[in-house]
Amino acid sequence: MAAVYRVLQVGCRLPNSVPVRYMGKHYNPKFKWLRQKKELYPELKKTRTGEEEYKLKLKRFGIEPFFTTTDIPIYMGSTDGVIDEYKPPKGDGKFSLLPSKIIETVKDTKDKSKELMHKRKIKTVDKTFEASSFPLLAQDIYIKAHEALARNDLEELGRYATAKLINQMVFNLERKTIRWKFIESLDPPKIVRVRTGSLLDKTNIFGQITVRFHTKQMLAIYDRFGRLMFGSEVLAKDVLEYIVYEKHLVNVYGLWRMHRKIIPEWQPKHEIPKRTVVLPERMSEDDIVTDETDYQFLDELEEKQNA
Repeated sequence: MAAVYRVLQVGCRLPNSVPVRYMGKHYNPKFKWLRQKKELYPELKKTRTGEEEYKLKLKRFGIEPFFTTTDIPIYMGSTDGVIDEYKPPKGDGKFSLLPSKIIETVKDTKDKSKELMHKRKIKTVDKTFEASSFPLLAQDIYIKAHEALARNDLEELGRYATAKLINQMVFNLERKTIRWKFIESLDPPKIVRVRTGSLLDKTNIFGQITVRFHTKQMLAIYDRFGRLMFGSEVLAKDVLEYIVYEKHLVNVYGLWRMHRKIIPEWQPKHEIPKRTVVLPERMSEDDIVTDETDYQFLDELEEKQNA
């Protein structure tokens, strides 16, 4: 009897049991398609809103609309170069017996007609632009930018210089101290060139104005040890510079900022600051630099290394 019960238990199933694959499945597969039709779906047309209504709703609550996209935004705050670069005349900034009217050439008169055309184009886009007051504005930007550089305030420097010029101004100034002071203007600042150009689109207009500065300044650069590398805090020098200012005209929040410095070919090169060196051998406490003789020892050691 036990053997028969074991056979029935293994080979047979109970009459009231239904084999199912999943426990959550209905025990009776009959009328499955009827139960499927019996399901009720909500009317989403009443609850859903259109794209414009959705934007208005977010705007009412002060929430910025969120859109998923794979596009990467590109910010063009400045151009890469100078539009029609100005070439300073040779001997500019030096005393001459000839008046300035005789020195001007026919090419300068042609440039004046171009400048008038570009000034009108800037005026049509930027209603607040005035060519007569721009040189003083450019000088104020020039002074504030160099004062921010001396304080190593890059955030404030970004208001007065473009990103490309900031990289050039800050280059190789790590662990150095700058002392800069504007003393006076030998000649009033003067606009020498006005140009406009577009980038990627005709409506994306940039304006560039080149200003001539002839000033007296004081500059001194100290290394990380506090030793003077370049310039002097006592002796002031006359500086002749041509600075290009740029503004994104179509940008409502655009500002006039320094974009580049034009260096003439005929201008003499500046002296290269002396570099500090690391001694190849360890120095004892007695060899620490304290006197002028120790400075002479460092100079002799540097000459031997260069030789």
